[in-house]
Amino acid sequence: MVGEVVRSLFLKRRLGGGMPIVWTFSVLACLAVDSFYFPARPTFPDERRFLASAAYWLSDGGFVSNGGKAWEMPLPSMIFAALRWLVGGDDVREIYAIRCFQGVQIVLQSWLALHITRSLCGDDRAARLAGAIVAFYPFFLFYQGLALSETLFDTALLAFFAMLLVWRRRGCRIGGALIGVMILGGIATYARATLTILPPLLPVVVAWSKKCSTRHSLMVLLIGATVYAGMLSPWWIRNFLLFDAFVPFATSSSSVLYLGNNPANLHGDSDWSRDAEQDVVEQINAMPQELDRQAAYAQRAKKFMMEYPEKTIERSLNKIRRFWSIIPNADGYSTGIFSIISAISFGPVLILSIIGIFVNRHIWRKILPIYALIAYFTVIHALTVGSLRYRLPLEPFLIVLAAITATRFLPKPRSGDGSM
Repeated sequence: MVGEVVRSLFLKRRLGGGMPIVWTFSVLACLAVDSFYFPARPTFPDERRFLASAAYWLSDGGFVSNGGKAWEMPLPSMIFAALRWLVGGDDVREIYAIRCFQGVQIVLQSWLALHITRSLCGDDRAARLAGAIVAFYPFFLFYQGLALSETLFDTALLAFFAMLLVWRRRGCRIGGALIGVMILGGIATYARATLTILPPLLPVVVAWSKKCSTRHSLMVLLIGATVYAGMLSPWWIRNFLLFDAFVPFATSSSSVLYLGNNPANLHGDSDWSRDAEQDVVEQINAMPQELDRQAAYAQRAKKFMMEYPEKTIERSLNKIRRFWSIIPNADGYSTGIFSIISAISFGPVLILSIIGIFVNRHIWRKILPIYALIAYFTVIHALTVGSLRYRLPLEPFLIVLAAITATRFLPKPRSGDGSM
């Protein structure tokens, strides 16, 4: 059953329209960015954290990140450790191995976006347009050159969604396709904890949009949640053995909640050196136990949110503004060439996506899971911290919506012109 589903997703449609050429040049663009723009060393502090975690994993056999044993999800560091081992433990070769691995993922993301678009609208022109944009989207080319979790998470999320549409096309039946959806949802969560409980809920949204019965939707939720829990159970068991407590996802979530909700954060920004109470951070970080630090950050954030609801709402609105900003928010990237590239790439995608809410009403039931995903990410980052970087997982889906909208304004193709 699962093999049949995979074949239907990956092998059924004949590629055309020059996409192999697009993907070849996409790989070349990634290589150019990796070789000529980025130096042969980490660029961002978060890269050093992932690389240090990978090195520690090889030397010690355990997972530690930023001084915590469950500070973030383990999959990126696990893969980086495997790549480091393959290249003999050399720091420079490891960085280039990661970049090559992530450059290939851009092609996979393009291919997944192509198939997602075609599943939603049946228009081969829109599918090829979405695939081509993803292949050369500046933000994707930029982040694939960084040793971060972004590219891996985006790929896993797209694969999860592509399988979700396969399951929808097969009638939302309880079987191998649903299991495949939840396996991919679990993999995405191992890449980053942002999804939390969303993977079992999205199939319910799809079942509802397909007009399935309430009983069937509840069975979908039950089976989906069971498989998802099974996928995460190794992480849960490992954490229980380490902490003697249930730690379902990542302990860093509390510190991120605090960063976005504390008296020093006046505008909803996300700079630890400026937007956090330094004495409080120093005091909490001095606590020896990871779960104690997590609880202290959570308590401090909740206290602020309860005592200052007006300020919390004001900051949340600022975070939404930052999250959906057309130009980068970070110092050094908010002006000049970076702001121009961002505006001319994300700007049209955002505008067309908004227009698509109206012009694509006839397929709103198919698109509904994307809207749910967008709403979920917006709410999560309105509560925690808002930044362009955290919007990145949504951008392949916005590109899909933009491509569908754009082709609605094009003349209808002659018979046979849109074949894939």
